[in-house]
Amino acid sequence: MSTKKSTMARALALALATSCTSLVAQDGEKKVTLDKVPQAVQKAIREKVGKGRLVDIGKYEKDGKAVYEIEMVVDGKEYDVLFREDGSVVRKSLEGEKSEKRTETQERGEKGEKNERENRKEEDEDENEEREERKSRGERKEGKRGRDDEEEGDEEGEEHEGRGKQKEGKRGRDDDDEEKEEGDDEDEEHEGRGERKEGKQGRHEEGDEEEGDEEDSESEHAHGAHASATRFQTDFCLETRELTTVGRSRFFVLEPGYRLVLEGKDDEGTPERLTITVLDETRLIGGFETRVVEERETKNGELVEISRNFVAMCPMSKSVFYFGEEVDIYENGDVIGHKGAWIHGRDGARAGLMMPGEPVLGAAYYEELAPKVAMDRARIHRLDAVVATPVGILKNCLEVFEENQLDGEKEYKRHAPGIGLVQDENLVLVEYGFVKKG
Repeated sequence: MSTKKSTMARALALALATSCTSLVAQDGEKKVTLDKVPQAVQKAIREKVGKGRLVDIGKYEKDGKAVYEIEMVVDGKEYDVLFREDGSVVRKSLEGEKSEKRTETQERGEKGEKNERENRKEEDEDENEEREERKSRGERKEGKRGRDDEEEGDEEGEEHEGRGKQKEGKRGRDDDDEEKEEGDDEDEEHEGRGERKEGKQGRHEEGDEEEGDEEDSESEHAHGAHASATRFQTDFCLETRELTTVGRSRFFVLEPGYRLVLEGKDDEGTPERLTITVLDETRLIGGFETRVVEERETKNGELVEISRNFVAMCPMSKSVFYFGEEVDIYENGDVIGHKGAWIHGRDGARAGLMMPGEPVLGAAYYEELAPKVAMDRARIHRLDAVVATPVGILKNCLEVFEENQLDGEKEYKRHAPGIGLVQDENLVLVEYGFVKKG
């Protein structure tokens, strides 16, 4: 990006990550993203999460049908919720507690135990038949050998029977011990998972608290990074998407002629102005047709940077993807550099996410993936921010925390519904709409 990180990337940053590289979990479960589940399930998930935080989504087969299990945090409590394909809820439980319905693993375990008990029962029946046969042979011998042999046969039968009873008693105790050990193991496994999850969450929260301390010293808007990010999305399945160069989502307008103007002052009091314009121009990048969005930055009326950003929108998810930028840095009217320029498909660079079609609190993703050039990443911090600007008080704004992985710069940006970027640190919206032709 440019000397002052390309504002377009930051302005348009924030995309609902749609990773296509599914992570396979235990028992055939696959990790998926929100836009990969049926619409009915998406709607049900949003209703359940509300203003809480969606941690992740898993998909697996149960009785030949797909089910979706989510982890979410609501009012400080972590829940697991299981949905059918039609969006109906199978179960909901607090993390760490036993589910109201048995899992497939438990069902398979119980079936295995049942089969084992049946096999043991069959073995016991075989042994009983064998004892009866031995007893019968003993009775026949009794008739031939007389009373003494009869007593000896009785003693032998009683001894066999005693051993049988002892064996049955021992097997029963073994069964009880085994079932108890299996139950204890299962409880310990649940407790272990809960402790690992709590430990993991605690580590993230500690890390985010440290981030918050640094941000408080850098910006009056910093409140500490939200503890929701468990990983940052890097793969967005572009090869499977149909993209367009014209479209509109809740927080982004990709229509030729649309313009945003933001103004403010830097830390030294120097007036700054940022103008973002969607041009009537496209560029083919790595086989993808993209729209050119121009940014012009001035300080004290003097041009300091022009960047041409290449973006495209997915018409289904409404997510906006960032394919790179051309950068010209100015000094005294002359171009002196191109710092921060990158293009998808060149030198290992890959497209990132700019703006989500359906923002989810805590979603974390990379905006730029250009090694050693631009590695900006973002996390959705709030969905209900309020911003006072010269054009009015704007409510239900999207707040994004951004971090530059190369220089450590951190900042917040806010986007208003139906408008787009309305605040970039010290810059606030002063004008928006379509440029009049002629």
